[in-house]
Amino acid sequence: MKAILVNDDRSLRWDNVPDPVLGAEDCMVKIEAAALNRADLMQREGDYPPPPGCPEWMGLEIAGEIAETGAEVTGWKKGDKVSALLGGGGYAEYANVKYDMLMPVPENCSMVEAAAIPEAFATAYLKLFVEGHAKEGDTLLMQAGASGLASVIIPMAKAFGLRVITTVISDPENIQHLGADLVVDTREQNLPEILKKEGQKFKVLFVLLVDFLCC
Repeated sequence: MKAILVNDDRSLRWDNVPDPVLGAEDCMVKIEAAALNRADLMQREGDYPPPPGCPEWMGLEIAGEIAETGAEVTGWKKGDKVSALLGGGGYAEYANVKYDMLMPVPENCSMVEAAAIPEAFATAYLKLFVEGHAKEGDTLLMQAGASGLASVIIPMAKAFGLRVITTVISDPENIQHLGADLVVDTREQNLPEILKKEGQKFKVLFVLLVDFLCC
């Protein structure tokens, strides 16, 4: 099969690589779209070696169609449309994914949209509702409102009935479309004073750390 490889001068080439070897619990996915993550950029620069056992080429998020299933796979079949978060190897024609790491592509999503779901949307849901135990009526303080992860977390929180306060360090009007209830420009406004006036109990996400690690 073909994959995107990095040359010594950091340019890219579309070249031959070994075909994936299907394991008993794997699904082989024919890749139709792949996302771009910070880790991919770091790997191209030589600063992010792939985890042990993962292909040498880049690509952490994919969407595509199952081409083949291993003998012990349950719940999936050939032809199912799926997305997945990988340890690497998504910039290729095919990738093996353990069956319990796959997610179905929603009916109203294109493959391009589905390829962008696993990292940011799964992280957002995990931090809000699994670890944060957020519920309707809570107020969320979302730092770094112009970050990539915030562009997912803010609309998701609003969709589930949370009130959202977020911060920026410039041009608050640039994130108005995300729907936060209050955007605090920390160059001009004092966040602790604003929160004190709000008189709310806040669920806080340490978004800068999460955004760096996951994107």
